[in-house]
Amino acid sequence: MRAMRRCPIRVGFLLPLLMLLAIGHWSGTGKPFAARPCIPRQSSRLKSDFNGLSEPDLLWLSDDLGVDDLGVRRMLTKIRIGNVSLVECLKPKVQFLRKLGMDDSQVVKTISRVPQLMGSYSLEGNFKPTVLWLKKLGMDDRQVAKMITKVPALMAFSLANLKLKAQWLKEMGIADSQFVKIIEQNPNFMFLSLQDNLQPKLLWLQELGMDGSQMAKMVVKSAQWLALSLEDNLKPKLQWFKDLGIDGSQVAAMIVKFPTLMAVSLEDNLKPKEQWFKKLGIDDSQLAKIIVKFPQFMGSYSLEGNFKPRVQWLKDLGMDDSQVAKTITKFPQFLGSCSLEDNLKPKVQWLKKLGMDGTQVAKMIANYPNFLGRNLKTSFQPTVDTLRAHDFTDTQIVSILSRCPNLISFSSGRLAERISLLEASGFLSDSSLGTYMKLTDGVFKARLQVAQERQNTGKRIRSPNIATPKRAHRR
Repeated sequence: MRAMRRCPIRVGFLLPLLMLLAIGHWSGTGKPFAARPCIPRQSSRLKSDFNGLSEPDLLWLSDDLGVDDLGVRRMLTKIRIGNVSLVECLKPKVQFLRKLGMDDSQVVKTISRVPQLMGSYSLEGNFKPTVLWLKKLGMDDRQVAKMITKVPALMAFSLANLKLKAQWLKEMGIADSQFVKIIEQNPNFMFLSLQDNLQPKLLWLQELGMDGSQMAKMVVKSAQWLALSLEDNLKPKLQWFKDLGIDGSQVAAMIVKFPTLMAVSLEDNLKPKEQWFKKLGIDDSQLAKIIVKFPQFMGSYSLEGNFKPRVQWLKDLGMDDSQVAKTITKFPQFLGSCSLEDNLKPKVQWLKKLGMDGTQVAKMIANYPNFLGRNLKTSFQPTVDTLRAHDFTDTQIVSILSRCPNLISFSSGRLAERISLLEASGFLSDSSLGTYMKLTDGVFKARLQVAQERQNTGKRIRSPNIATPKRAHRR
């Protein structure tokens, strides 16, 4: 009875062990926990998925070059190689591209973008002659590699056609080094038709009044606009400028200065900005002056990201629409080239710390917005330091700058010299300093002489075009 009672316990203990032994037997090793040997399935995958591509070739593509399965399938589908194996076709070209300095990721990117390039075009007949020609123009391996990565189809382009465009640009006065810059920045330029695209656009520029040197300068600065349609893009923009009151010669001068203006969208950029300016009270003639003076702000800066935040900042200072319009008309660079956080706000904070209130700051900006383009450390602070050195108080300095903000534009040496002359003559005051600082050296000396003679004789002395300053008073 005792033996029978222990039996279930023993069986329960042995049962898991028997199961493990059975598993070991089924695995073919006779050992428990033995792992089933890994049977490579590469060969069956190659036969079914890669059309008989050999295992070494697949390993070279995947392990050495870094092409995934999808990329391999695409190569097999797109690359026409005849009786030559895929790897035999690719290897020489890959090695050539690597010698130029391209890494494997760039090589794979080049192959994936234009896979036909690796099959239909030869290394000796296409790749090497084109690269050799680019090097003769002055490009180094790094520049060539970058260009091929950006526009791989350039290697398939007719070398005779490339040379024809280079010769055409040379006849315009564009040197080889400038030609290199053009195709490096915009390689797609080489795919534009000479007869149907480039020549008609240059004839159009000539009709605007451009000469050869101006056209060459414009093309060197930016060739991107040459890809735009003449009828659907460039001519409508020209008409829009003319409708604002900008004539053809002014348009020509603008686009020579800033050629990418012609690539700006008329419907999505220029017209919305025009409507926004009109809502501020800026009419067509004022907008025309702004565009002619500073054309890049219509293309380089956005309405939402640049214009509106800056205008709102001016309004927050207490300026109304008329003052805002006046500021923009006088100093359009304010809308884009001056950083709001790093430039404009610190200057206003500095003026307020000096003692100006918001109304004075707003008035100062409206009267002389150009001061916003001055440097805080090299213009603002030296001006204040010079005035303080001649015993002007901060209250007087605020009064002077409010009435004559362009005082900031003068050098410290010029300011100190005139202050000393006025002080020696007894005509220095915070009310007259701004008036005297605006004068040229000759007019300044003449006015000072007239004032001194009047003071000495007690008679009124009249001098042509020379106003009499108010009598100085002690501070």
